[in-house]
Amino acid sequence: MGIGPCPAPGRLPVVPRWKVLLLYDIRRSMPQMFSAWARGEPVNPLQPRGVRVDKTVPPDDVRRILGLAPGVPVACRRRRYADTSGNPVELATSFVPLEVAGEWVWRTDTGPGGIYARLADQGWAPARFREEVRTRPPTASEAELFRTQHAVADVVRTAFADDGSPVEVARLVLAGHRHVLSYAYSA
Repeated sequence: MGIGPCPAPGRLPVVPRWKVLLLYDIRRSMPQMFSAWARGEPVNPLQPRGVRVDKTVPPDDVRRILGLAPGVPVACRRRRYADTSGNPVELATSFVPLEVAGEWVWRTDTGPGGIYARLADQGWAPARFREEVRTRPPTASEAELFRTQHAVADVVRTAFADDGSPVEVARLVLAGHRHVLSYAYSA
């Protein structure tokens, strides 16, 4: 299926009218976020809402990434993040193996630098990260929460310690119409 013929010179194609949303993009620059973490500053510029912490058996994909046997529980931190107007724009769920989790993991506020600073305090500083980013339609509850039918970005980020051990898997669901993901690469 092609995109159609080009319009005649001097003529513009007819574009359907869409509802225009005047929203500020939320820029997520991973190098900047991790630099902030290293300085003990907040990593996520958004406002956390409704932090829940519990012990749970992770989904199979997370269990495999963490190298855990079936049925082994982890610390699970669930957060909603809102923009400055209070609109929900992100759901974040972190899975931390109990052997690297300290008492901090059970607090709703993990302090300056967040989870990564606390892991570093215990000798498990993240040395490398891997992110897998997919887009998909929102679930019914995500569409209601984000007030949109636009695609969401489904991000799975794994933090690895110096020895290569995965120390956290974070599943982030981002309101696709609000986020810009920014990555920098060396040649």
